[in-house]
Amino acid sequence: FFILSVASALLVINQGDRWGWLSLPSLACFLLAVVALGGLIRVERREPFPLIDLDLLRQPAFLRICVLTSLLAFFYCGAFFLMPIHLHATHHYRDAVIGLLLLPTTAAMALISPWVGRLADRIGPRWILMAGFLMLGLSAGLQRMLDRESALGTMIVAFTLMGVGWGCILGPSVLAALKAVHAEQQGVAIGISWTLHNLGLSLIHI
Repeated sequence: FFILSVASALLVINQGDRWGWLSLPSLACFLLAVVALGGLIRVERREPFPLIDLDLLRQPAFLRICVLTSLLAFFYCGAFFLMPIHLHATHHYRDAVIGLLLLPTTAAMALISPWVGRLADRIGPRWILMAGFLMLGLSAGLQRMLDRESALGTMIVAFTLMGVGWGCILGPSVLAALKAVHAEQQGVAIGISWTLHNLGLSLIHI
């Protein structure tokens, strides 16, 4: 049921624009996803050791973390997918130049992640997560303003802020998910969190 529901949902998300959102294939895939999800919920509630512990999603703290990690995935994948196209169309940069412009994102994330991890262990993940989403918001604002007249420094700052925000969220979100549940539920909790994180990646195709 899980594979059928997720596969059907991803198929309609990826092909809905091509098929038409109200076309027969789109509606059929959507209906199949809903029916399979209903079957999954019914089966999981009966199992003593469910694949997905639905009770975890009823805990507000854990549900918030799942939503936040999905939003993170949606943001950085959307940026990495759209910004190269935008930079090529507006500045006619070559692929190598675009790659170098995006390098500060991954470089910043790699550099701050160890420090962020140690800080989160000391003070907890809450304030770090807030700072991370603030950085992503600033990055989004700068990326929104990029046009033909934008200076190179503005682009570098925008992409660096995205990397800092990414680094402030990715690790601490895992810690927050672990803290939101009991010890015996942590393995399942991380699985659910990362599944929803990866589903957030697919939403950029809508």
